[in-house]
Amino acid sequence: MQQLMKNVLKATLCATLLTTISLSTYADDSATKTPAQAKSENNIEITPAIQTTKEEVAVVHVLSEICPEIIGKNQNFDKGYERMLTELLPGISDPVLAVEALSEEGDYQEVLAEARQNASKHSREDNREVCLEMVQWGQKAS
Repeated sequence: MQQLMKNVLKATLCATLLTTISLSTYADDSATKTPAQAKSENNIEITPAIQTTKEEVAVVHVLSEICPEIIGKNQNFDKGYERMLTELLPGISDPVLAVEALSEEGDYQEVLAEARQNASKHSREDNREVCLEMVQWGQKAS
């Protein structure tokens, strides 16, 4: 589980960083274009190549459930959790609340149950290491 969660977290972080870089590059380019250049490019549809899946959100969601039990209440974990969700769900003003609402949807409940099952297959120590990585990520947010 630790390796799976680490891989998912790393892939998510990489995907988020790539998306952020792509979007900021696009924003920088559009700000410097003349109106004629912008008009000629209006027919081009820009969509992020990488989208967040419910499975990625579910992995992070499960961490919010198991980590307080494993490492105790931790403000840096909470910051890391919120930061991760903000990265996964850009443009959503309150991603923590959005995930709570998502947890009531039937198809997400199935994905969440699978993520919980995957987490339970790994040792407490493996899960603890992933939780501590989220704590470290929360410290970077400060």
